[in-house]
Amino acid sequence: MRQVLAVAFIAVALLGPTVAAAGERVFDGAVGAASGALVGGPIGLVAGGVVGFVAGPNISHGLGFHRHHHHGYYGHQAAAARRAVREVRSENQ
Repeated sequence: MRQVLAVAFIAVALLGPTVAAAGERVFDGAVGAASGALVGGPIGLVAGGVVGFVAGPNISHGLGFHRHHHHGYYGHQAAAARRAVREVRSENQ
């Protein structure tokens, strides 16, 4: 039984990026269910699935996954543009 669950967990982990693109809540719920099943059996399966589905996206964002790197890049560009505008305005006064 543990081997079947371990294989299922590995399969979900390997196929996760494609599923996460379709809906990260489903993926987080599946990962939560698999980890809950490993720790707590059938009751852990249900509890882990519910917790993974409900809180999974917030947990993964808090851990640093699903970061959008372009936000930081555009933020730096905007800050540089604002600085340049301030310099031009101060020179014109």
